[in-house]
Amino acid sequence: MRDDAILQKRERAMELYEEYGALLTASQQTIFEAYYRDDLSLSEIAENLAISRAAASESLRTSFEKLEDFESKLGEVHYKKSVREAVAKLASPSKEEQQAALITLKELSDHGI
Repeated sequence: MRDDAILQKRERAMELYEEYGALLTASQQTIFEAYYRDDLSLSEIAENLAISRAAASESLRTSFEKLEDFESKLGEVHYKKSVREAVAKLASPSKEEQQAALITLKELSDHGI
């Protein structure tokens, strides 16, 4: 995996975790935070928690899949990102961008998101 793809996956993982992390088990949260926040390797996590490296890896994989599943069903990360982008456009000197932002915000509101 290229460096930019790795960075994008890490950013996505943390974005999802910030929104839905509380829905993971305590064990999944511990492993996820150790890997993504504390930047520990799978071997370090395994040693610290007295589990196998494979168990740590599997926990990360299933946690990420669960977070993606929560997002596909709830869409909170996408919604918040859309709102932030629209609000940023409201500050634009361009009347067209401001109008587009208002339309986007109305659409988001109309969909009850």
